[in-house]
Amino acid sequence: MKQSFILWLSAVIITFLVGYAQRISSIDYPVSGTIDLKEGSFSFSFDKMARTKSGYKVWIVSDFAGLKGNLLWRHKGDSDWQTIAMTDTGKALYAIIPQQVPLSQIEYRAKIFDQNKTYLVPVESNVPLTFLNPVPDEINQFYFITLFAGLFLSIRAALESFSDKPKIKRLAVFTTISFFSYTLVFNTVKKAVEIGAIGKGGVPLSDIFDMRSVLLFAVSIITMLLIFNTKRQKFWASAGAIITVLVFLLAKY
Repeated sequence: MKQSFILWLSAVIITFLVGYAQRISSIDYPVSGTIDLKEGSFSFSFDKMARTKSGYKVWIVSDFAGLKGNLLWRHKGDSDWQTIAMTDTGKALYAIIPQQVPLSQIEYRAKIFDQNKTYLVPVESNVPLTFLNPVPDEINQFYFITLFAGLFLSIRAALESFSDKPKIKRLAVFTTISFFSYTLVFNTVKKAVEIGAIGKGGVPLSDIFDMRSVLLFAVSIITMLLIFNTKRQKFWASAGAIITVLVFLLAKY
């Protein structure tokens, strides 16, 4: 009983750490920072994905009043910038980038004015932003549940190698079921909603299937078949988990 608890707890911790690593290393991770001025400081966090139907609101928050700035945005490939004066709410500025059709790509940044000085935010480069339709909470919840259940069960199957009575086959089956549900059901529906493909024909498969989901499902099937048809169950469970984690961290989605 104690051994089983330790293995389940270890799988939870590893899954959390892998998920956190993927989050902070993702190409969609927001660009954020804090800039110090004489009066105080201001902070920003600029998203790279906008799931909205009413425009994307950009915020800059300060610890003092009176900050002023403009938001600059343009479609990718354009040379001319659109300028929006940011609204002052006391200790925050905001501006709304007009709603774009799904999959539209723009880039944006802000100009902050302070005592005859201008600060570009962020300093290094423009921030890319892709517009998508919002996804219902129910779909999002099952999308993440099936994704992380598959990842968790794959890791748990590998840790089962340390069990006195390993049940690797059972865990491999549930891993495959989770990734099947993720790849062919919830990831597909989520992407179809995001790009507005529901009820439309002629949508390229690449728009509703991504490399990560397909590879995760394929790895789970291959791993399960190897576990069921060879005597090296522990080896293939461990190899499958390692490959699954690498796909989760590195594959495009």
